[in-house]
Amino acid sequence: SSFKSWPSRGRRRRSWPPSAPPITQVLINVEVPRSGGVKEMIMDSRELAEAVKNEEAALGGEGRGLVRASGTEALIRVMVEAKTTEIAKKTADSLVSLIKSLKF
Repeated sequence: SSFKSWPSRGRRRRSWPPSAPPITQVLINVEVPRSGGVKEMIMDSRELAEAVKNEEAALGGEGRGLVRASGTEALIRVMVEAKTTEIAKKTADSLVSLIKSLKF
């Protein structure tokens, strides 16, 4: 196993990874129209699903992306974690551009 077990000092034992690489997170909120089901149509679009899949593949296992609709606001949230801020921002910006370009 790649996890090390640390002494518990009388408490329940926990496993921690020996080292974790630094990760940068970028979060961008994209405003969308409140009415007409636009938020739902964007989230259900094939174009967005493919873009998220392609961007995650481009990260090569060294990051991840998440796109989700806010449950309470007229927003779609784009979150990307990557090795560097530059990579995370570039990936998030690409997804935000696509979301803004979708017309429903």
